[in-house]
Amino acid sequence: MTTICYCSATATELPILSQAAASLAGDDQRLQVVARSAAQLSDPVRVAAFVETAMAADAVVITLHGGTMSCPAWESLVAALDRRRSDGVPTPFVLVHPEGGDEETVLAARRISDGVDDDRWAALCRLLASGGTVNVATVLQTVAAWGAGDRRDVPAPTAVLRQGIHHPRHGDFADLEDYARHLEPDRPTVGLLFPQVYWLNQNLEHLHALVLAIEERGANVLPVFGYRFRDEQLGNLGADELVEAFFTRDGRACVDVLVNVMSMSMTIVDPRYSRVLPDLDVPVLQAMTSIASYEQWAGGPRGLSTLDVATQAAQPEFDGNLITLPVATRELDTVDPVTGALLARLVPIPDRVTRLADLALHWAALRRTPNADKRVAVVFHHHPPRNDR
Repeated sequence: MTTICYCSATATELPILSQAAASLAGDDQRLQVVARSAAQLSDPVRVAAFVETAMAADAVVITLHGGTMSCPAWESLVAALDRRRSDGVPTPFVLVHPEGGDEETVLAARRISDGVDDDRWAALCRLLASGGTVNVATVLQTVAAWGAGDRRDVPAPTAVLRQGIHHPRHGDFADLEDYARHLEPDRPTVGLLFPQVYWLNQNLEHLHALVLAIEERGANVLPVFGYRFRDEQLGNLGADELVEAFFTRDGRACVDVLVNVMSMSMTIVDPRYSRVLPDLDVPVLQAMTSIASYEQWAGGPRGLSTLDVATQAAQPEFDGNLITLPVATRELDTVDPVTGALLARLVPIPDRVTRLADLALHWAALRRTPNADKRVAVVFHHHPPRNDR
């Protein structure tokens, strides 16, 4: 039995990891993957058990996102590896994938990863960054082989769709022309923009709910996934190219309103993207998702956490988005039977989904109303309310 111990900082990719591990379970090598999310390493006892399992494994794979603190077992794991290496005791093959790409995380990954000097580490990281069941399965097969002494080459990544259209009933489309037959010309059209990682890891329940709620109200939906920034290695479109390819026709917007499910801000990261959404010239509504569970969100006096407010509301305003309301919470309530990992999924908040669908239709109707027929109210905010003001 070949064993790989896996730790995920975000738990985002764990459904794909499970599928990849299941696809290899019948191979002659009898591969076992033991995975844990950061949420499962919440106390010293669990951390110690994970490190013990890791040291007994043939290979260890860790994803970091936002520094080494994203892996609660990091310090204990590094200490165990350093101790064994200095004592001349065999250690598992170690692969640390710096998902965030920041300098601190990359340096930490390079420090303890094997295969850094001969480009094996970089090749495996490219496979993990590409995502998809086939690429993740290739990583598992390769690190398992290397852990057993088989120095096989790293295959090139299998291409996956970097951007496209996903509809819960109609399926996936690579371009707008193929999907256009599902758009009724006499109906308003709501664009939906969400991260490719949701599509790749099948974390789509909240988006499906939103698409169906909008369609029930008599509008078309154009649900597009992709990236905000262009990555030359991945070969994806940037947000400017994405908007042009999917939300415009003949130089004009083909949607009446855009619902954006991308967090953070493009403008803050790269000012060159500051005009992408304003130049589309349609209302852009920011749909928020919470990192808390429904119970935490509904029962807490603050609603969204400070982190949610920063990433889901405050930053998107810099791109000109209209802040609306949270449509999903993050639930950690399912243990994967293949890997033992605690899976994270975004679950829709039904009444907020319908409310956002209503808002989108109202904004679409307003855009279709001639200016001469619009009535505008200007409200002055009187604060503090004193007579001398």
